[in-house]
Parts: sequence; C-alpha cells; structure tokens
Amino acid sequence: MDKEKILERYKEIETKMWMASMLDKVEIAEKTGKIQATDFLDTFQKDIAKRELKLLHKEISYFSFGGVKQAEREMFFFLPNKKNNWETEKEQAMQEHIAAIRIQLPKEEYEHRQYLGGILKLGVERKKIGDIVVQRKEADILVARPILEFLLMQLPSLTRFKTASIQEIPLEQVREKTIQMVEKRIQISSNRLDAIVAELANTSRSKAVEIIQAERVWINGKVEKKLTKTIELEDTITIRRIGKFIYKQEEGKTKSGRIKVLVLKYC
Repeated sequence: MDKEKILERYKEIETKMWMASMLDKVEIAEKTGKIQATDFLDTFQKDIAKRELKLLHKEISYFSFGGVKQAEREMFFFLPNKKNNWETEKEQAMQEHIAAIRIQLPKEEYEHRQYLGGILKLGVERKKIGDIVVQRKEADILVARPILEFLLMQLPSLTRFKTASIQEIPLEQVREKTIQMVEKRIQISSNRLDAIVAELANTSRSKAVEIIQAERVWINGKVEKKLTKTIELEDTITIRRIGKFIYKQEEGKTKSGRIKVLVLKYC
C-alpha cells in the first residue's frame, strides 16, 4: 500500500490526518489479525474512506457502525480475512468501541447543538462523538467508549446539565433516528453550484469557490468541483461544516431576475 500516494490526492490537512490514521488501522489489522476501529467518521469521510478502500483491493474486509441504524457518523472496523466467520468478534468490537449516554432534562428542551456544544466545552474532540438523537427533553449520545467514564463524571459539572439525569444505556436502547428537515428560502442569480453554495453557506461567491475547490461540496453523494455544475430539482447538496440540503423547488423570480428557491435543510 502506497500511503503517501493516497494522501497526495487530498488537499486538506485534516483529511490527510484522518486518512493516514485509517490506513494505519488497516495495516495493523493485517499484521496482528485483530479487528481495528477508526474514530467516528462523518458523511464526507465515510464516502472518501469507502472509495479508497475499494481501490486498495486488499485482502481485508470492513464494516461501519455508529451505534444506531442509519447513523450519519460511524466508525469503520477492519477485519483481516484470516477466517470466514467474524460475527462474534464483530459484536464484541462494537460494544468495546462504542457506548451510549442518555441525558434526561427536568424542564428545558435542548437542540442538538446545545448537547454537542456542552460536550465540546469539556475538551472532547469531535471525532470521539457519534450521532446525537434528540427527542423533546432527552438525548441519546453515541460516544467512543474510552471517554464514557470521563463524560459521566464531567457532564453534570456543566450548568446546562446540572439537574439532568445522566446515565449509560445499552446500545440496544438507543432511540431510532427520525429524519427532520426545515424549510429555507434563498434567492440566487443562477442555479450554478457556486451561486447556490454562496447562499447556503451565507458567504461571498469567491469564498464559495474556495469551499468547492477544497472538496467540501458533495452533490448526490459525490464530490463536485465544477463551479458551473447545474443543480437540478431534488438534488442533495452537502457542504461540509455547513449542512445537508435538498434543492426542492423553484418558486419564480424576483423583480431583479433572481431565482427564488425553496430548499430543505436536514436538522
């Protein structure tokens, strides 16, 4: 495996770092014959990882799991092909690497960002946190097991969770995710990719170009670097660090000729 050649394909330092770590896990799994796991990978990272693993053609299998069905953030587990049945080891590996915390609030109702913000405030790295499933006054939070005890001890020290009930729960008890979206209306000069990204990211056209060229934009699950790419109705646009959107409907034009567009944003 030519690790350097693989890393040269990516511009962002962050991408190079997590990719190098993942490739190290592949090599360790091959050498030791033991299952290895990555940190939690987001949607962008998962797509890149799958593409690179497909190109490797290595005699190694893998699966991804985030602690709940349809998880957006998942760990990748690498299994050496030294025996046919890894089912027992797979279940054990998932339990060893992923844990779940349930926070129950007495009165308030917090959003995803408030739960995530609290954890990050404790100095925890984002890659150690999986999906956060929020339902009214409760949230089930998937985390890397090594930080479980730290969070159980430190979360009550935060003002927002001072009166909350905080406990570990089995992965089987994590609530199923429900897809939630909110409507967002924008006005664009054209349905070119750079024009749409500028509006969705609430930034300038030149900054939108930088975002696209940095490979932070995906259309229908694939990286798109063509600035003039025409976005069609029902296309899914994902902008890393901004969000995921569906280009839903064009609702006419303004007096100045700008296109009025309804997009749906994933919560």
